[in-house]
This record gives sequence, C-alpha cells and structure tokens, in this order.
Amino acid sequence: MEKLPVNVLQKIGTYLPPLDRLTLQEVNHHFKDVFSTWLDVTIEIRCDDYSDNVSASRIGFAFPRAKNSKAIYHVKVTGPEGRSHRIRTTFERSAGKALKQLLGRLPKLEELTIWDACLGPEFAQTASQLESVQVLRLWNCSRYFEKKSYSQKSIKALLALPKLKSILVLDSTSAAASAASRGAAFSKDLALTIRAPIDNLQLAGLHLPLKALEAIAVNLGPSLTRLSIGCTYGKKRKRLLYLKTLQTMTNITDLDLPPFIFHLSEIPVPDAIVQILLDTLPLRAFGFRHYNSSVLFRFIEYWMPVKIRVLRIHHNANRIPNFAQLGTEPAETWPEKKTSVASHYSVLSSSRSSIGSSENNNSIHKETLMIAAKKSTLSSTSSLSQRKLTIFAIEEAKKRTQHLRKRTYNNVDVIYTQECQAGQEVLGRMAEPMRSPHVYSKTTKREVRVIKGDLVRPIPLASLGMESDYEDWDD
Repeated sequence: MEKLPVNVLQKIGTYLPPLDRLTLQEVNHHFKDVFSTWLDVTIEIRCDDYSDNVSASRIGFAFPRAKNSKAIYHVKVTGPEGRSHRIRTTFERSAGKALKQLLGRLPKLEELTIWDACLGPEFAQTASQLESVQVLRLWNCSRYFEKKSYSQKSIKALLALPKLKSILVLDSTSAAASAASRGAAFSKDLALTIRAPIDNLQLAGLHLPLKALEAIAVNLGPSLTRLSIGCTYGKKRKRLLYLKTLQTMTNITDLDLPPFIFHLSEIPVPDAIVQILLDTLPLRAFGFRHYNSSVLFRFIEYWMPVKIRVLRIHHNANRIPNFAQLGTEPAETWPEKKTSVASHYSVLSSSRSSIGSSENNNSIHKETLMIAAKKSTLSSTSSLSQRKLTIFAIEEAKKRTQHLRKRTYNNVDVIYTQECQAGQEVLGRMAEPMRSPHVYSKTTKREVRVIKGDLVRPIPLASLGMESDYEDWDD
C-alpha cells in the first residue's frame, strides 16, 4: 500500500471513517503526510458542558463555562461525497486538547459550523490556523458578541481568517430567548477584524450599530452581495444614516432590512430615501417584515422595483397574508338609497328616466368607477404576470420540520413556509419587534384600542414616553 501514488491514497482516504484515517496517520511519516490532508471537508462542532460553579448568564439559552469545567465535544465530519461521520470525545479535561489535535490535522477545511459558542478563548490560536475556511456558520453564538465577553478572542480569530467568503450568524432559539440576548452586538471592532473579501454576511439576533455598518461599507462594500440584518433593536433616529450608508454598498443584490429601517405602515409608498435605495442598488432579492396586507399588496403592484425577482415576507403566525388578493381591487360597496314616503310620491323622483333623477346619476357614476377599477386591475395584473416574481411567505413560528405550500396567483409564485433551521441560511430570520405594554391595554370604556394595520406593528418608544435601552451602543 505504501507504493501507491499519493493521489490514489488520498482517494482511498475519502472512503474511510475519520477514526480510521487518524489511525493510519500513526503508521509512518509517509501516511501521516498523505492522510493528514482532508480535502473538501466540513466540520460541525457542538459540546456538552459540565461545571461545578455554573453562574447564570444574561442570555436566556446559554450558560458560560467555568475555567475548571469539563466538556464533551461532538464533531460531525462531512466529506466531499456527502458522507457524514461523527466523533465524540470522552468526558475528560483533555477533551479540548484532543479537539485541537483534530482541527490541526485539517489544513484543507472549507466549512466550519460552531454551536452555542463552544470554542472558548483557549481555541483562538488553533482557529487562526484554519486559513482555508471559506464558510463560517455560528449557530446560537450570541455569547461571542456580548460586551466584555471572555470569548471575544475566539471570534476575532475566526473573523480574521483570510479566505472567508460567507459569515453566517444564525439563530434557532425561541423569540423569548432572542429577546434576552439584546446585549449581543456586532461591534465596529469586530467589523474591522474581517480581512477577507466577504460576499455573504448574515446577522440574525444581533444588534448592528451604525459605526459597524459604516466599517462594513468601507471594507466589504466592493465584494458584498448579500446582506441580512435580522434584528429590530436599533435607533430609529439614526435611520436616515443607516439608509445613506447602505446606498454606498452598490454591489448588493440581496438585502434584508429590519423594521426600524424599513416597514410599510399605512401607505404603500416608501419615503424618498428608501425609494432611492431600492432604485440605486442592483437588487434581485429583498426581504422585510409584514404588517398590513392591503398596503403590502399595493406596494408590490405599483411601487416595488420591477428588477426584484424574489421577495421574502416575514409575518406573524396569526397574520398570514392572503396573496390571492394580489393584483385585484377590493370590491366597492355602495350604500342603498333611503327614500321616505313623501319622496316616493314626488314628481321628480317618480320617473326613473327623468333628468333630475338622482338614481340615474348614481348609476352612471357607479359604472364609471367600475370601468376605471377594472382597467386598473387589468394593468396591475398584466404587469405582475410579466415580472416572473417569486414570494416566500415565512411564518414566524419555530418548527421542527419545514412545510412548503406553493400557490400561483396572477402568474406570481407564492411559497408559504415556516421558520426552520434548514432554511434559515437561504430565507433568513427577522427578529420580532419590541413589545409595548400600551398596545393591548384597554381604555376606561373597556374598549380595545385599534391600530390601523396589524397590532404587531412596532411603536417607537419615544412616542410612548419611554427611552431606548440601547443608547450607549454607538458611543
């Protein structure tokens, strides 16, 4: 076997489980050099932490590891043919050392997935040596992005990898847990750490300060084509500065905006600066959160740029938009004319063909409006049918499995789906708006307040006499 060519040995190694490959590396120096090069390998790392002094964290779904903690690491290794193998370390203090040795034998690692911020600061040097990594996925790793976090050293080493193309900060936790992690932010220092020409940046469940976005626009603007800001925790008074910064990133073709930057409230017409942004960027896909169905439909029909081919609509589980109404006008209802007994015997109203008959004038007015509405509907329907538009209606409900329902209305493909771990990398995730204690309150007359549109629409805290909790983020 030692006489076989190197490429043949490497091909044989792709069919062996990871433990067998590690065993072959210990045979001699030749096998160590050959089988230590794992081509096109992806790694997924999880861990189970056990500690004697566990302290509560500000994040509702994670616990920090103590210095004297033990860990069991679960490593999933996937080869180029799609075959997956799992490695599980033993419950010992040397488990971290074993994981470092495994990562050190993967010089051709291309994709790295980390769960629950399981790589602590002791892995910073090992992470900095994974120079071939192109895709970095961070699932539920808000602890990496907290202020004064002891794991900042690890995330800086990962973000500084030279060949990165995609940085995906994803979140599969519940809405309540996401709300508890509002202290996590993608700071300016982390944005300046990125050295590689990133083309895909997705930030779910993180606050993105204005200074960090400006640093991203300067360093990654020429290469970035996909940007997803999946968080609503921002300052609305800096909204115009956010939009102006986004206008400088002229290569973005796929964009997700949170509600504090863009949302449709009561009118379908976006303000001038949003319209300039949509017209300036070469957008092919666009995503935002849904609040009012009728306003949304009119925006799609008349105000959304024709160049957008894919639309992602994130909506509340109780507010599923009925896209069957897309391209149709609401039916006009006319109140019936009330006539008295005296008017029944009036000379002017007794004849239906009389010149002074108000009923005749009303019928002509009705027919005119119906013809105008029909023409408007036909023009809207024809423009929609020519767009080749695809809409993803994403229900904000955590599901174990993802169910797809495809419908076609006026030649527009509508796909109803739910939030799911498998589809978040493609569909993204939009955090829920901050809930106000005043929205669902009752007046003295025991009447529920009615807000035009949906009750889930975010309300600025300043209008309720409240100050924002995040005034120091950009300071």
